[in-house]
Amino acid sequence: MSDPVLVGVALDDRDSGPIALGIGLARLAGAPLALVHAYPHDPGMMPVPAYEETLREEAGAGLQRLAAALPEQIEVTLHAYASASRSRTLHAAAESLRPLAIVVGSTHRGRVGHVLPGGVGERLLHGAPCPVAIAPHGYAAKPEPLKEIGVAFDDSPESLHALEAAIELARATGAKVSTYTATEPIETVQATMAPGWSVPPGYSVARRERAEQILESAHRRVPADVLGATKLVTGHPATALADASVGLDLLVCGSRGYGPLRAVLLGGVSSALAHTVACPLLIVPRGDVARPEPEPEATTATTG
Repeated sequence: MSDPVLVGVALDDRDSGPIALGIGLARLAGAPLALVHAYPHDPGMMPVPAYEETLREEAGAGLQRLAAALPEQIEVTLHAYASASRSRTLHAAAESLRPLAIVVGSTHRGRVGHVLPGGVGERLLHGAPCPVAIAPHGYAAKPEPLKEIGVAFDDSPESLHALEAAIELARATGAKVSTYTATEPIETVQATMAPGWSVPPGYSVARRERAEQILESAHRRVPADVLGATKLVTGHPATALADASVGLDLLVCGSRGYGPLRAVLLGGVSSALAHTVACPLLIVPRGDVARPEPEPEATTATTG
């Protein structure tokens, strides 16, 4: 069996969004779906075998009901764990199953159509061993096919990993990849400086030149068969990217640039995006490969 797309389920009405997103990603990758549920377990209590068996049976029955409602062509595996921590269970399942991604939902406290991870999602976003996808609140009501994939791009190694993931997804589905590079206005930069300090001469020109270099790098790195737009957005990166996400079917971003390899660790921008974007969000772990050289523009698509 190939590596699955792992979906954490609570066996209640919170499951529809992440399952819908998980199905979409599994279809793109030609991968099975792994439904993972943690049923209550208190290691400090004296074991009561009959009670534990009841909980295990109820968890298994709930997973079977979810599986029965899935499209017939979706291959699914079911996993029930006795655990006091759902996030710890999903992390352990990811270490064991080595999934392509973990999919979680958004809390009902968030706005419909926007992502806002609950407690489980928040903890997964600080150390998950694989990409983490967050389904917006209410996503199951209108799951969108992947036609436009956006990438938060600043030419850092972390954003390059995000771009590689987006290109792979785009080739699997025929979507286009658009990159978004954010630059803050000089007035905003000046406002953050200490009293008496000012923006040095030539700073505006240097910033514009650097932005143009990043845009050119993005354009070179996206193969022609999946190239969408290369955009410069103005404002605080998290705010500008969240505004851009309204027209996207998926936004991909990298983790912060330090910490353990192959682990999701949110930086300032990715953390803000995980609470504001208006489309599914995929956060890619920091990798350990060397900074890649630009590839020649492709003329034909390949199947992912």
